[in-house]
Amino acid sequence: MNINTLLTVILLMAANTKVNAGVVSGKIIDIAGKPLSNVSVSLLYPSDSTMATFAITNKEGVFAINDAKELNYILQAANTGYYTEYIGIKLDQSNSVKIVEDIVLYKIKGEQNLSEVVISGERIPIKINGDTIEYNAGSYRVKPNAPVEDLLRQLPGVEVDEKGNIKSMGKDVKKVLVDGKDFFGTDPKIATKNLPADAIDKIQTFGKHSDQSEFSGIDDGTRDQTINLLLKEGKRKGYFGDVKAALGYPDCFDAGAKLFQFRPKKQMAVLGNINNINQFGFSFDDYINFNGGIGNLMNGGRLDNLQDMPIDFGQAITGKNTSGALGLNYSVEIKPKNRLGINFISNGLSKTQDNKTDAKNYLPSGSSYKSFENETLKRENVTNNLNMTWRNQIDSSNQFTLNLNTQLKNNKENSEANSKSSVLALPVNLFKELNQNDESIFKLDASSSWVHKIRRHNWKTVQANFNVGYIESKRNYEWNNSTRYIASGNDIINHQFQNNENKSLRSLFTISTSQRLWKQVYMEPKISNGINYETLKRNQGNIDSSAIDSLSPDFKNPIYSLAAAVSLKNGSKKQQWSIGLEAQKIWMQPTVNDNIGEVKDFQYLLPHVYWRRELGQSKSLEINYNTQIQTPSPKELLPILFYSSPLSGIRGSLDLKPEFHHDFNFNFIHFNQFELSSLVASISGTYIKDKIGTAIVVQPNLSQQAQWVNTDYGANIRMNGSYSRPIKKLKIGISFEATEILQFAESPINNVSNKNTTLTHLFNMTINNKKNNDKWNARLGIEVQISNSRYSINSEYNNVFVNYTGFGFVSYQPNKNWLFSIDTKLKYYTAQSFSDDISVPLLGAELTRYFLPMQRASITLKAFDLLNKNQAVIRQGQSNYLVEQSSNVISRYFLLSFSYKLKKVGK
Repeated sequence: MNINTLLTVILLMAANTKVNAGVVSGKIIDIAGKPLSNVSVSLLYPSDSTMATFAITNKEGVFAINDAKELNYILQAANTGYYTEYIGIKLDQSNSVKIVEDIVLYKIKGEQNLSEVVISGERIPIKINGDTIEYNAGSYRVKPNAPVEDLLRQLPGVEVDEKGNIKSMGKDVKKVLVDGKDFFGTDPKIATKNLPADAIDKIQTFGKHSDQSEFSGIDDGTRDQTINLLLKEGKRKGYFGDVKAALGYPDCFDAGAKLFQFRPKKQMAVLGNINNINQFGFSFDDYINFNGGIGNLMNGGRLDNLQDMPIDFGQAITGKNTSGALGLNYSVEIKPKNRLGINFISNGLSKTQDNKTDAKNYLPSGSSYKSFENETLKRENVTNNLNMTWRNQIDSSNQFTLNLNTQLKNNKENSEANSKSSVLALPVNLFKELNQNDESIFKLDASSSWVHKIRRHNWKTVQANFNVGYIESKRNYEWNNSTRYIASGNDIINHQFQNNENKSLRSLFTISTSQRLWKQVYMEPKISNGINYETLKRNQGNIDSSAIDSLSPDFKNPIYSLAAAVSLKNGSKKQQWSIGLEAQKIWMQPTVNDNIGEVKDFQYLLPHVYWRRELGQSKSLEINYNTQIQTPSPKELLPILFYSSPLSGIRGSLDLKPEFHHDFNFNFIHFNQFELSSLVASISGTYIKDKIGTAIVVQPNLSQQAQWVNTDYGANIRMNGSYSRPIKKLKIGISFEATEILQFAESPINNVSNKNTTLTHLFNMTINNKKNNDKWNARLGIEVQISNSRYSINSEYNNVFVNYTGFGFVSYQPNKNWLFSIDTKLKYYTAQSFSDDISVPLLGAELTRYFLPMQRASITLKAFDLLNKNQAVIRQGQSNYLVEQSSNVISRYFLLSFSYKLKKVGK
């Protein structure tokens, strides 16, 4: 080893650790003596060839591995395109540093020289090939029957948070493939939470180009961070899965089954679960769709929609729920580059819930009033989703894609509530209500695309896209309420029904082509035509009489759009950019009953700018600015009062304009392949001109009348930074993330503009155990959220509230037959702007005994909420009120379960 190499080794060791026993260093070169960078150098345990620790060579080909605590290792050096080298390493306890002789890697001369025995028998813990990292699953230890999610937590450069969200190379993972094929659509957590880790041979992570970009060869800059799970060879020749059944105290149960079959040209999966312990089948995306879309959560109104959300947004899962889920996934390769995939997902939920809501409402006069409500509700929901995807590359010049999505949803709800509104502790009105709600929704969405490579002159491709959608919803609503106004002594009884039938039929046709102007610069002209025909038919009246004509409109709103756009694009390997302008015209003609309204037309110029630059290996900068138009919905246009009580009502306006959205985001990502650390910084924002919101008028008796109006603007800015890296000396992975969110909203109250500014600070830190150890596993973290709201109508109503969440998990497996784990979480809500501090400590534990060959069976005793302290609290500041809501939750229970692995592979 020459003097320069020796100095590099010393510097590397000094940067990574103190000089002590257990440092292995050296240099990797090719046959010509040229140093090789990005070579994976691992120390393997001789007993089972699992990885103890590793390093990646730098530009000089030098590596330094610290914390080598054993005396004997196998050193493995692996690089794509080279034969792998193995060297026996014996450490002397008296020496602090072990410097090995230069290791020579020999280039593979053609794939024919690779024997199948070498490929199948070689276990390389980690390989780096450009922007692709490949991990060998057999080099990382997880507990028996662990899901893929637990395996991912062990991988350097991969992070999995408490909710199951995945980051790889600093980027959010958008897709998980199995053997290169889609698995249950686009939601990655269905695969990672359900597939067993012992079925996986290798894990690849990379930035995937879009399907159209891969086919056309024109880089559009799209990079979806993707994980590809490569199955073990035996798992492609049979079936595998597991079944589970559990009973517990008091009166709880949990049962489920999973069955997988993967073949070279076919894959099939069946997932099912039913329980009453508030554990919901599948994951976030499915449940969002199940409850009407993310838009329902952001409507700025009351928090009813959050009660069905089994996702931790800082609140516990509310109510007592019995839920079931069934998923079917089947895909087949009809012929090469012709694949059909079908997914069916069904969710069912039965919920009982008690809510207590305490709100403080602000008025522009400087006064305020309080409202308190007790509510009991019962809800039953069933949702069925069927999705089909067909990708067919007809020949080298033509590609056809068809997507079909359908949804059938049925919701039933009965609720009973009592509320009181007061000023200065003096009651102003009392309200009591009984509600019945029965709703059915059918959705159909179909889209197809055809891409043709022209191959003539400089014209490269022509592409046609067609999308059609249909939505039909029927809602039968009945209420019986009584209202007492204290000052006048008046009592109002209201017992009415309302039947709504909404229909929406939309279509959009787009055709575009691309022409190369020079080198990698393309021009893409595009035209599109869209139709959206929306109707709303309502019948409302007293329960013992027919419909009231003034409350029973027949509303129609045809919307037509025509757009022409042109873009310039650059698709080089290191840099992609696009700049374009679209001219769009929209026609609307809302009609109430038979009164045909005037045609309203709107013209817009919609610019967009995109730029992405590779600044170096695994380092990129991305800037994107986009604009779009969102037309008002029928309920926002309908100028007929909607109310279910004398205390509140809302009407639309035919004068509403479409919203004009300006979206901007900036992203910087740096993934260090030598340290396997990632640094991410992003800034994103939205400005909405003619933002559609509500104008509220509060009467002296505290009843409210609202109307949908165009406000001047709505805006938000989000800044985020995160850093993560493994600390090899401590055998841990650590990650930090900080987020700042600034939101601006305007909502007139009593004809006075109220501008609400909310600044939210979010911080979290997570530490994961990365030690490849078969006995101990641990992770812990903390999250802090600080919300600061400011109101222009009166600064005295400004408020601040802080929430803290700490979590920890530790497991101990003394041998292959026993596993013990403890799971803790502490949520703390401070009293700023509220009456009291609230502390919610949660403690759970599990004890598992494995038996039968290969630990195929297990018995688990699980305890949830051992301290019996669980509760659900939501605290939020909205545009003109501060609200605190508490709900009943599932409390302490004990569950005894039996699980068995199904397995029939190979012969």
